[in-house]
Amino acid sequence: MIAESNYSVIVAVNDDGVLERNLYLSDCIKEDSVQLQRGFSSAARALNAGMSVHDVDYFILVHQDVYLPDGWLNNLQKVIDKLSIEDSSWAVIGVAGVDMSGSLVGKLWSQGINQEIDIGDALAKVRSLDEVLLVLRQISGLKFDEEMAGFHLYGTDIVQQAKKLGYRS
Repeated sequence: MIAESNYSVIVAVNDDGVLERNLYLSDCIKEDSVQLQRGFSSAARALNAGMSVHDVDYFILVHQDVYLPDGWLNNLQKVIDKLSIEDSSWAVIGVAGVDMSGSLVGKLWSQGINQEIDIGDALAKVRSLDEVLLVLRQISGLKFDEEMAGFHLYGTDIVQQAKKLGYRS
């Protein structure tokens, strides 16, 4: 499993009740490993602020309304291990996105429709990722574009920034 010293969970928070009913119910996430970012005008600013605080290998950037099931960190470590062997130039991974051909890929549970969404290759190279959950390699040096207003499309932006620097997502 990923050692706690190797990652930091960063959450842009605007509703403590949503956080308590979701992410904080995840047994695999310890509250003291979570950085709560509040009062920012955009996700980019909130997440960059969180990433500037710790020197870790991985930043797990997750929405406050996400629940991570038991074993999620172990599964993440397996994905990281596999990616590091298959493609050491990766910088960003996520749970859902758009692959290079424009097809949707990923796997996640949607409480809204009360079912799992499982589409496409689990380790596909992507050109865009949904912001629900992103993992960034600290070594990539990636930062979010703070000129991006609001709380949307930063997943696509970070993937495109990674591409410009020669990294894959």
